Amino acid sequence: MRTLCAALVFFVLGGSLLAQEEPPRLTDPEVANPLHAPEFMGLYLWKQALWQYTANAQGKYSVERGDPWGGRIVGGLGFGRFGIEGRADVSGLQEQFSIEDPETFQTLEVYGAVHYVWLARSGFQIGPVVAAGSISHDDSVGGIKMNFWGGGVRLAGAGAEFHFAIGKHDYLPTGGWRCSISGHLPIYGRVYLVGDLVSGQDGYARVGVAFRAR
Repeated sequence: MRTLCAALVFFVLGGSLLAQEEPPRLTDPEVANPLHAPEFMGLYLWKQALWQYTANAQGKYSVERGDPWGGRIVGGLGFGRFGIEGRADVSGLQEQFSIEDPETFQTLEVYGAVHYVWLARSGFQIGPVVAAGSISHDDSVGGIKMNFWGGGVRLAGAGAEFHFAIGKHDYLPTGGWRCSISGHLPIYGRVYLVGDLVSGQDGYARVGVAFRAR
């Protein structure tokens, strides 16, 4: 896992980000109704609060809270109305995490999705999406490998993007089918609200503030 983390850091720190262009006017019909999938790349540094259900010594479930720091790189390619998106996250404990030191990483998460722009109005897009992902946790014996796949609806526009999905989650301890919401929402300038919500007794909620470096 540390090899993967080191490769991710090299990619994040060494990769060039797409230059931002001045946004065209919404009076342009093609901009007001953008049926083409967007192309983008961005780098985030984020601070999140995490609530997750875990089993205690008596076999009952309790909620534990964590406060990890992390980094995220996201990107997308468009092929007409079809789009491909990718995301990778690293995170660690608040007192230890350093984006430049893979030794401080606790988790590595990768996420990929394919979507289709079915309808666009006033700068917003909506359409189906299928996605899959995996998380590895470095602190656990043998590593916790949690996977998911599923499909749902993508809603994007005005710098925000949300995925509403139903999928098969392999999160410990019970796994199963879950509803989930994930996305990012611009608040002010380069400051974004980011988060994920997965239903079920072994689900979790993550919400935090991210600063988009580019």
